[in-house]
Amino acid sequence: MKNKNILIPFLVLIVVGIVLPYVIPNEFYIQSFIFVILYMYWASAWNILGGYAGLFALGNGLYIGVGAYVSGVLFVHFGITPWIGMIIAGLIAGLLSIVVGYPVFRL
Repeated sequence: MKNKNILIPFLVLIVVGIVLPYVIPNEFYIQSFIFVILYMYWASAWNILGGYAGLFALGNGLYIGVGAYVSGVLFVHFGITPWIGMIIAGLIAGLLSIVVGYPVFRL
């Protein structure tokens, strides 16, 4: 039953993310909380890639930037809502990571 213990922090984070805007109406604190969670996610990804896998990769920011750029372009130029744009941008960044990562990780 080890897998159930892994789900508990994710469920707590989801509940806090849903309840937080109703408890704290100040947008600054909500945005700060979102950035803290985002940086925690990026740090965990770096820990897995660099610490456990032993790979030295500084290209993770490329995929984050591509995703943000694609989402912004879709909203500004095509009027696509950011919620749909995030999904499309994630798919495009994922495809780019496959295209770049496949030959690079074979080195």
